Amino acid sequence: MGSRGFHIILSNPCFELWFICHFTSTPKNYASSKEVLKEIIHYLPGYGKSDEDLFMRTESLLPEAIENAKKLENRCLEFGYTFHGYGFSPSTEVYRMTELMMAVNSRGI
Repeated sequence: MGSRGFHIILSNPCFELWFICHFTSTPKNYASSKEVLKEIIHYLPGYGKSDEDLFMRTESLLPEAIENAKKLENRCLEFGYTFHGYGFSPSTEVYRMTELMMAVNSRGI
């Protein structure tokens, strides 16, 4: 964690990989974020970046998303990829922030 209490989290190739993790831990190597956006429609028909109901549509799948994101991260580590390096893909650290928010919420803070 940085000196100001910040920690950078990455999602490679893009944030939408986090939403795909709600359904699968695919090791597919996406060439671009466009490929992820193309695939997300299979899991979330009508997906749009400004979808106001997205959290409600995926909230019940958070435990699976966290587990799948950890699987992707572990695969990258097993292949010897450098954490936060260019080749560390597919991976998403959004699960870290999600776990932290869930812990804070459960404590009523």
